[in-house]
Amino acid sequence: MTAPPRTSSSQTPPSNAAHVLLTVLGRNPQLARYSLGDREVEAPLSSLALLKLLPPGEQPQEVLALCTPEAKFESWPVLVEGLRDLPTTLLPPRDLNIPAVDSPQDIPIFLETFVDAIVRRGPTLLTLDVTHGLRHLVLLAYVGTLYLASLTDVTIRGAYYGLLRPGGVSPFLDLLPLLDLPRWIHALEVMRQSGNAMVLAEVIASPLRKSPSRADKLPKDLKKYSEAYATGLPLELGYAATLIEREHIHRIEKLLRSQTSVPLWPQILRKLRDTTAQFALPIPSGSVKESWKSKLVLSEEELRRQGRYIDALFSHRHTATAVGTLREWVISWAILQQHRSDEWLDYPRVRKPVERKLHQLADMAEDPYLSPDQRELGRFWQSLCLVRNAYHHHGMRREVVFSTEGQLRSALENIRHFWNTRLRTCPNIPIDVEQPDRLFALLSPLGLRPGALYSAIHCVRQRRGADPARCFVVCSPTTRPAALEAARQAGYGGELVVLPLGDPYSGVGELENLRTRFTPQLANLGDLFVNLTGGTTLMGLAVQHLARVAQQKGVRVISFGLVDRRPTDLQDSDPYQMGDVLWLDELLPLEVEQDDISPK
Repeated sequence: MTAPPRTSSSQTPPSNAAHVLLTVLGRNPQLARYSLGDREVEAPLSSLALLKLLPPGEQPQEVLALCTPEAKFESWPVLVEGLRDLPTTLLPPRDLNIPAVDSPQDIPIFLETFVDAIVRRGPTLLTLDVTHGLRHLVLLAYVGTLYLASLTDVTIRGAYYGLLRPGGVSPFLDLLPLLDLPRWIHALEVMRQSGNAMVLAEVIASPLRKSPSRADKLPKDLKKYSEAYATGLPLELGYAATLIEREHIHRIEKLLRSQTSVPLWPQILRKLRDTTAQFALPIPSGSVKESWKSKLVLSEEELRRQGRYIDALFSHRHTATAVGTLREWVISWAILQQHRSDEWLDYPRVRKPVERKLHQLADMAEDPYLSPDQRELGRFWQSLCLVRNAYHHHGMRREVVFSTEGQLRSALENIRHFWNTRLRTCPNIPIDVEQPDRLFALLSPLGLRPGALYSAIHCVRQRRGADPARCFVVCSPTTRPAALEAARQAGYGGELVVLPLGDPYSGVGELENLRTRFTPQLANLGDLFVNLTGGTTLMGLAVQHLARVAQQKGVRVISFGLVDRRPTDLQDSDPYQMGDVLWLDELLPLEVEQDDISPK
């Protein structure tokens, strides 16, 4: 006896679903001997033979016949008469009038009639018999069945074609794999185009339910793959791809080979392997799964693997994810050039400093100090930051965010060109800016005690062996004369730049004006020493704000504080004495989170 036919749906049909045999009738019915499995019967129509050959638990409850006018006259009466000899549990047969489809205009009429007759029944189990009828009607019935299986609550229970052999035995061919094949093709195409592997999980879920433990793990790992691909996680994607290759491919192969008999299964399996292999990480088989990420080493091969993922994202128009992933790729590439491959995932100590150097290159993209390669890299980083910010802030800005319009389009063209022609080959382009004459400066608040500025100038002079080229002082109109006197007392010979706050206590609206005056004077600055001692609360906040501005421009910020342990009356009467210095870069690095720069 033949095994029960499979279903072409991964969903379990409702218990109240009616089982319908849909047959396409033709002309001139002839008696033939049909076989299914190891059983044979004689019948004038394939549908009558099929009703006798199907196992008791698989027999339909109703027969629906598609009839052209000719078939209605010649074959329909034979079907009705033959059904009288079958079990009385069958409902009365129904005929469905269809055109012969002898013109293109008849095709949609046929398909709509065919589909609507099944859909309006609600949840249905469908067995299809396409032995008889005109050849093109069989093809159209196949197309309609694909629609039913994919987009409705109809479950395809079986599909058969009787291979008529006059005078011999006519075996029924199982066509259900031909309905499964498009679903596999669709699942692989979705996975290739979007990285969504959940459609594939649905296709194979039903057969794998025979092994519950493995069935539970496969959807979980496919979900990991889908999530990593969609959100721009190249390392997690590589790990998930490796899991699929090592733990699931052989089970999928077994399913394709022996359980479903899907045509072209070797080609399908090869496409699946090709899809995952291009992203898989070379993790040793004995690695502890919980620590796989800490064991990853940065190399050109790893960058090429991530590059394939970036190419796929760009190719399939996942632009937001592509630019975000590319941004991190560039940082990793720059780290590899600096031979810090074992620490490449350490954000505060390795990735953040390299990111700042790239910001500096972007800010100096037209600077003659840079080499042509560095200028090109700086312009590329400008464009990358522009597009990344537009997408990763999800369009929450005045400008319209469409990749086919305006500044965004031009920036994307620059990104794709530089990536494809230069960067993807991991060229050697230094990101360090070597400028012997880069200057250093001091930024300090000044309140009522001028000794803080006096000590700050001396501390920087002692650390660098020279006076800062500029001394920025945030002060009030009242303390401005004290700033001049403190600089004179310290013997300072550089440029004193006063940044006054009209209201040093609550003039928050003045901060933007300070920034406007301060930013242009950062040109050619390599280091900025920032004194965090002295002045009002608002002055301290202003100094910290300006320090962040300098960092965004690629200037290295070195912060410090001052302590004068003398009594306050002595500080007032004798202000120009050196206090103790606390260098924060030696005690606790000052890390300031920042958004990407915007292009000039």
